[in-house]
Amino acid sequence: MFGGSGAAFHVFDDLKRTMKRRAKRNAFDPKKRYYKDDGIQQSFPEITSQMRQKIRMQMLQQRKEYRRKLLIRLSIFSVIFGIIAYYLLFVVEITDAFWRLFTFG
Repeated sequence: MFGGSGAAFHVFDDLKRTMKRRAKRNAFDPKKRYYKDDGIQQSFPEITSQMRQKIRMQMLQQRKEYRRKLLIRLSIFSVIFGIIAYYLLFVVEITDAFWRLFTFG
């Protein structure tokens, strides 16, 4: 099916079949709906101002916790990066052999 042997023709035939099937269905025609109505009525409970306030406070608490964790992770990463950079820049003695790796010719 791949490469040669008319693979492109198989793709074009598949596209034609798909377009024919799509042409038969119409989302606005009740006789040809994509999905059948199973009669389920969704009802949402009434929300009070106290419930809204509670949800708002929970969301604020979650945001604060996320920011705190993010700051801790970034600070740990920056300390580790700083230690590695200090070690590579000042502790490791860089010789001429190391610099020859990056020269051409």
